[in-house]
Amino acid sequence: MGYQEERKNLEKFSTHLEKMGVPFNFKDIGKEEEVFPAIICTYRHEEIDFDVIIYNIANWIHVKCLVLDVKGFPSQVSLSIFKLALKLNYDLPETTFSLYKNKLYLEIDCLIDIDYDDFLEEFNSIPMGLNTFISTLRKKEEEVKIASTKGTLEKMKEKLKR
Repeated sequence: MGYQEERKNLEKFSTHLEKMGVPFNFKDIGKEEEVFPAIICTYRHEEIDFDVIIYNIANWIHVKCLVLDVKGFPSQVSLSIFKLALKLNYDLPETTFSLYKNKLYLEIDCLIDIDYDDFLEEFNSIPMGLNTFISTLRKKEEEVKIASTKGTLEKMKEKLKR
């Protein structure tokens, strides 16, 4: 699948985001011959803004919400965060936490032919996952500050990969 087809597939999802009232921008990610189209938007949860990237691979749309940079946390705190993420992968439907370059993501995947109502349900797993993750962390003894990730993906765009 080439750049133009991926961009066309993403345009369908941009109309879904418009219906949902989510502001977004199309961005080219990568460098040189590895450039791919993506949508960058922000999800706000409890006054905290989280970057979200949406891109297309084959018949799938991938949505990844950047939750937390775990670099710099003591190893016990990181372990606690990872255990919680794995537990929530098991407990929550349509929600997957992943780690890439010390950054924790909450992600969903859906087929490119998904309709608006089903996409809305999939996309709503982001707030469910964030709420559960943040509220559970707040109950733990370790103090993990959840800060805005807004703008982080823009700074990383050359380093992001699919």
